[in-house]
Amino acid sequence: MKFYSAAEKCAVEQVAARAAHGGYGWSSLQILNPSSFIKINFDSTSPFALRTPGQASFERASVAETFLEFRHLLKNFPPFLALQEWEKLYESIPFTSWMEEAASAANDFGLKARFGTYCWNRFVNGERVTDDVGVVKLTCPDTGIYADVLDSRQTDPELKKRLLKFLIIRNPNRPNFFALRRFVKKIESMIMDCLGYSWAYGHPLDRDDPAYPTWDGDTQKRFRPHGSKTVNYADGGSLTHKVSRLTQTWTKTGMQLFPSPERDELCVGFMSDQFKHELLDDDAKFWNQFFKST
Repeated sequence: MKFYSAAEKCAVEQVAARAAHGGYGWSSLQILNPSSFIKINFDSTSPFALRTPGQASFERASVAETFLEFRHLLKNFPPFLALQEWEKLYESIPFTSWMEEAASAANDFGLKARFGTYCWNRFVNGERVTDDVGVVKLTCPDTGIYADVLDSRQTDPELKKRLLKFLIIRNPNRPNFFALRRFVKKIESMIMDCLGYSWAYGHPLDRDDPAYPTWDGDTQKRFRPHGSKTVNYADGGSLTHKVSRLTQTWTKTGMQLFPSPERDELCVGFMSDQFKHELLDDDAKFWNQFFKST
């Protein structure tokens, strides 16, 4: 039985690479070879029973069961953007005018701009698909700190506001918080004041990514909780989010906490005063949870 079509092969391989970081229920090996999927049955009524020698047995799942589980995984795996390459010829990049505008502004702010592509991986019409989208790398030539950015209209053409997504902001050299803060302030001015975006946002990492090694020996401490933030909703419900040490670091650079426009979690970034006023006019009670301290 074919678990995915030839057209899905690239997208599935990217999902497997993503799953290698953990936290998705399936290993990358199982995603690439779903027919080898094995269930673990515990001889206990508790699904959380600890395994002891001789207590657990291994049972290969049926083909039909594995197929359904696998397709469910592909459907529900979160959409994501994966780095494609920076070396493509200028003419071959899926170019839009925002990239040229960003490059021009970067030059005015003393930053180097480079064009490249990321793969936009998602589930559409029953299949896992991937498409190239253009991105811009903004680099400080003095420190090497850089940000990969994407105009959100490339993944959501119906957007009426100009939103910019930070795919990553990274210092590839030794930690230097003050240099990072200066870089963040510079790109804030460039993106919000010069280019006129309504909202620029990104999601702090919640786990290590081998593609981006760090200088810190204890890489896990940045993911430890710093605190939490409870968000209340109009229907009376609420959701409490962990605020990691890494997230707190981003707020110290001048970014603000916001509800993510993509999923039920927090993001960090910048928002124009005009857009803040529009959101407050629409739902002051909700948005004052984020703006009242600014």
